[in-house]
Amino acid sequence: FSSRRRHTRLQGDWSSDVCSSDLAFTPADSPICRDAASGTITWVLLIPGYTSNLRDSLAKAKALEATYRVNVILFSWPADPSGIEPSRYYTARDAATFSSAKLNRLLQHLEQEFATPARQALGEKFRLNLLMHSLGNRVFEKYALSQKAKNAASIGGLFDTIIMHQPDVDSDIAGNWLPIVKPRHNLYLTINKHDAILMISDIVNKTRLGMFPGASLASACPQLSVIDLTGGHFVAGSHWFFTDIDNAIIRLICQRMLAGDIAGADISLGLGHTLVYDHDLHHYVLSAGNQ
Repeated sequence: FSSRRRHTRLQGDWSSDVCSSDLAFTPADSPICRDAASGTITWVLLIPGYTSNLRDSLAKAKALEATYRVNVILFSWPADPSGIEPSRYYTARDAATFSSAKLNRLLQHLEQEFATPARQALGEKFRLNLLMHSLGNRVFEKYALSQKAKNAASIGGLFDTIIMHQPDVDSDIAGNWLPIVKPRHNLYLTINKHDAILMISDIVNKTRLGMFPGASLASACPQLSVIDLTGGHFVAGSHWFFTDIDNAIIRLICQRMLAGDIAGADISLGLGHTLVYDHDLHHYVLSAGNQ
């Protein structure tokens, strides 16, 4: 699909040869270098969630580009088994597990052939973020667990910011893998305790991370910032905040996450709106009456 800048679409069944040719960064003639003259260039690796077929995922990527002026790299995995009944969900959940090996290959190519040379050419003007939605977080969770089994001290350093958006993964085992996830700057987790999709998932699973992360994560993963938008204006039971909620404050919060601009203190959002920060829990909340 087209956008104002070059971007790359990657599918879960891509070959390493295709990936190499698509992502090779040549500073001399790269449109990224030409765009850098106007400011920071942000790229986002998007891992979509359950029931996202390729057409829907492409539409979501295009909406992200248009709304937040970023470039999107789409990791497409078999997330749409054509149904929402439990058996279909289990099929998608298994597919997420199997797709973690493909994600590992992609991250290796991104680092060697794209991010490293781009940062050498552009420095801090180049940003690469990871945005995972819903069951797409399971792809990364299984990748993280596989790296931990290989005694990896940390993962995620390829990215400036990692956003776990309404993750459809088990909350009670997050402490087993999240502590090794260490991006260059920011690690965000969004939660909505009224998330309608995660409430359905919660019926056949343990407590979902995108609803109740648990207080113990703050000590286990001090880099993690939890952003609780439960009760925010127009949030209700929403499962995808970035382009589905027609509210300027929610959009601004999403924009600031993508910019890595939420860190360690109350965040004034203008017009009396504030994200209130709990220093002990590393937890941001939209305060009552300011939403």
